[in-house]
Amino acid sequence: LSSIAAGPVPSSKTMMRIAAAAILGVLAAGAGSQTPARPPAPAMIVVTGRVVAEDTGGPLRNARITISSEALGTPIVLTDGEGRFSLPPVAAGARLIASKTGYARTEIVATADRILEIRLRRAAAISGRVVDEFGEPVVQAQVIAEVPRSASTSAAANASTDDQGNYRLSALAPGNYVVAVRTAGPPVSQTLSNGRTATVLPENKSYYPNTATADQAREFTVGSGTDLARIDFVTPSSMSGSQPFSVVRPMAFLLRGRGPAA
Repeated sequence: LSSIAAGPVPSSKTMMRIAAAAILGVLAAGAGSQTPARPPAPAMIVVTGRVVAEDTGGPLRNARITISSEALGTPIVLTDGEGRFSLPPVAAGARLIASKTGYARTEIVATADRILEIRLRRAAAISGRVVDEFGEPVVQAQVIAEVPRSASTSAAANASTDDQGNYRLSALAPGNYVVAVRTAGPPVSQTLSNGRTATVLPENKSYYPNTATADQAREFTVGSGTDLARIDFVTPSSMSGSQPFSVVRPMAFLLRGRGPAA
């Protein structure tokens, strides 16, 4: 018969240490697999207030109040005859936007600790006409008002010329601006490295009075209610998008020819 040598029997203290270590290992493994706690949802508040004209202090009826969000269901309300409004619950700290035709848009932080008073300043406007060197109107040219030396690339206002070449940049807040016009020339074919051909619409952008960059452009200072007219552009007919059917849009291109797909 074979025999098995028996080893020393662990003491009770050793057994207790082994059991405690096993329990701690299980607890540590369980803690590591837990889902991280989600940050608490922002508090929802009801915002009430009143919209008035800055120059007179009078209430503004039918001013549009909303929050800065592109999400579906973003609340929008209009002020009553006394300029008062009440928004349904929104997140505390949301950006509140007030706007009305003829007035500059204003943004403030939503708060529920007091009744807000939003004072709208009368908007400024810049208008003019875009024609080619023959005096013909340039239709659907894009005219842009930009804040000079701004880090932001977004336009303060933009408009398209009508069938007479007229444009109007409205709802401008008082401040300094440079004005640019953007048009497109006739289609141009370019050969790509893969042997295919791209048809592009070359873009022409110039600043008033006739400069290539914003640094060289003339700055316009507009105040509350300023209506600055006759800021006219002359753009070459070769870069006016084959009038009268041009519509200036982002410069998409069409591919054709041989070679593998890009």
